[in-house]
Amino acid sequence: ITAGGVSVRTSTQKAACQKNSNDSVIPVMTATSGSIPSAIMDMESGVSPDADGVAPAVNPKEAILMANEELNKPSLGERARTLAQLCDHGTLTTSSTRHGGWPFGSFVDYVLDDNGRPVFCLSYFAIHTANLQEDARCSLFLHPPSTSAQADSRVTLMGNCSEVEHEEVEELRGRFLSTHGHYGEVSNFNNFRFYR
Repeated sequence: ITAGGVSVRTSTQKAACQKNSNDSVIPVMTATSGSIPSAIMDMESGVSPDADGVAPAVNPKEAILMANEELNKPSLGERARTLAQLCDHGTLTTSSTRHGGWPFGSFVDYVLDDNGRPVFCLSYFAIHTANLQEDARCSLFLHPPSTSAQADSRVTLMGNCSEVEHEEVEELRGRFLSTHGHYGEVSNFNNFRFYR
């Protein structure tokens, strides 16, 4: 996958929006696991509404500390790459050629190249490979093993996926086999190709 977008949902917070007194929308953070105070904080005015929507005064030092905590958090891109490094398989979704472009999901193994892009070893005869040859747009959903799919972090990577250039294949094959040793028996066969 070489270009596209990222959608990240972390386990510690979710983004929200709130209108300020000027009726403009500003981003705020709300906590879902207790790592950030659960009140919504308007960083411009330094106030947070209580349950009744009344905005009591807030200690300015507290507001500054909270703002600094937000500034020191990893970016969405950093969080996405961390999740991609933690996982080694996910759900690759392609546009079905057999069913009029409907989403088609496949469980796939992957490794990351030096630029953090997922690389797959796909059979030439697989349905998802045929779908990619017709339409390179796809997404890759990643979720580390856990007990709750809703409470934990996950990421969806979106972009175009195409076959890797011949001169890169040997290096990527070694990297792939060091993570997914079970591919050793098939990766030299003519019907498997590396895609990124």
